[in-house]
Amino acid sequence: MTSLNPLVLAAVLLTPIMPAIAEELDVLTLRNGRHLEGHYDDRSHILTFGGSVSGSVQVQPGDILKREKLILADAAEAKVAVAPVPAPADGKGAAPTAAKDSSKDVLQAKRVAGVRSMKKSQLKKDLQSSIDYQKTYELNIAKMEAERADLPARIQSMDGSVSAARQDLNTAQSRYTYVQQDYDAWYAYRRHNSAWGGASVSDARDQRDKADRKLKKLESELDAMRKRQSRITTELPSDQAKLKGSIERQAMLAADIKALELEEANAAAP
Repeated sequence: MTSLNPLVLAAVLLTPIMPAIAEELDVLTLRNGRHLEGHYDDRSHILTFGGSVSGSVQVQPGDILKREKLILADAAEAKVAVAPVPAPADGKGAAPTAAKDSSKDVLQAKRVAGVRSMKKSQLKKDLQSSIDYQKTYELNIAKMEAERADLPARIQSMDGSVSAARQDLNTAQSRYTYVQQDYDAWYAYRRHNSAWGGASVSDARDQRDKADRKLKKLESELDAMRKRQSRITTELPSDQAKLKGSIERQAMLAADIKALELEEANAAAP
């Protein structure tokens, strides 16, 4: 009777250990009926997809009908540690079962690292966007503050120009009325005395119309200045508040990025 190889009869020890690290996802039900799963950031309104799906999407709070939590565990509910079987004398044999468990751990770690990397990338984009908005707000605020300081003097000067133009129009209108009333006598005199330097009715009308156009133009410019002065009173505090919010948002985003980098460092530590 043939005896069995003692190496084939190696004892196998089965010891249950803790389940794989679970991933907690946000499950969003949108008003249009769609369902999205991932990690939702309440500040940036960015949903970074979890599990095997990569990418992210912006979801406004008003579009979310319901928000739930889902625990996404590894495919196996529990792992089993198997005592390694000694290799045959010739050195040929199957790889230890523990290596398979180790590969699953590596896969899970890579997946978590991938999600973390996408979140950090999105946070950096949001941070740069907030910095760009800050520059825009600062330029607008500087411009409005300069206008606010300059407009009162400009409005006062324009008031004087409007008053002078109104007086010129009144004079031109009076001259036109006078010339028109005396047209017959004036025309008869001009026919017999070409050296007379008086103006025709048409000339007087043209001067009146020109004075009227000038007055309307100045009045329009004055009205625009006053409206701009009024808008600055409202827009300046609004942009100042937006600038403050942008700076505060940058601080929060920078803190989130630093926290993710710390997680990466801890994950990479032996």
